[in-house]
Amino acid sequence: MSFQAAVGERRLITVETTVDATVTATDLEQKVSARSVFSRRKETFAEETVVVDDRKMPIQVRLNCLTSSVEERTAGDTSGGLRKSSLQGRIVTVTREGAGWSTIPMGGDPLGEDVAASLGRWLDLPLLLKRGPVKVGDSWEVTGADRLVAFGIGKESGTPEIRCTLGRIVSGTPARAEVAVSIRLSQGEEGTKPFLGGQLAGLLVMDLSAGKPLSLSLSGSFRAAHDARDANDAVIGAIDIQARQIQLRMTFEPVAAK
Repeated sequence: MSFQAAVGERRLITVETTVDATVTATDLEQKVSARSVFSRRKETFAEETVVVDDRKMPIQVRLNCLTSSVEERTAGDTSGGLRKSSLQGRIVTVTREGAGWSTIPMGGDPLGEDVAASLGRWLDLPLLLKRGPVKVGDSWEVTGADRLVAFGIGKESGTPEIRCTLGRIVSGTPARAEVAVSIRLSQGEEGTKPFLGGQLAGLLVMDLSAGKPLSLSLSGSFRAAHDARDANDAVIGAIDIQARQIQLRMTFEPVAAK
């Protein structure tokens, strides 16, 4: 199984992430404050493949962010709500560099580090597939797909353990492969910092004939703990995050060339 891309190919990509969590902060005097936080981010991109390699894998794509909205709610705070993000309307070029990706925006202000790092993370979807013949029921370990897991967790995601299983082949037009994805988050020991523990599971659906992804969905929960530091990197407390629900959904729709 493998994905394939072609120069000039266009598709519409929708990405939606949801996090429902409680964030607890403890200062050096052991004063504790907790708040419930809900956030949902939804974005649509028009993507055009600019350069591919000999394996028909994308090396460079151009993204036009058609819509980008953020909904944030914090218990007891009336200032949150649905708003358009600064990414809407921006055009960026995403280029593969070694095992990673670089992002260059066209015009406008520079992108924030977290925003730039998340753009085009679906370009790592090929890492979830096992190349060569695969039978229904086969399972395999995945390495290098950390960016796919970092939504809602950010730099604290560590190195996730990812296992995929070919669940079934669905005949039809198009014929589809359904790949179950299981992710275990583990860093440090509970009671220490940094700590991360959690589980995500979901499904990758692909068009077998075209060699294209159709959708990816993941959901689960996690708990994370780390030191809070000031601008001088001095420890000023601790942060504990209990994410009751975290969800990611990506969908892909081909767009006919003009």
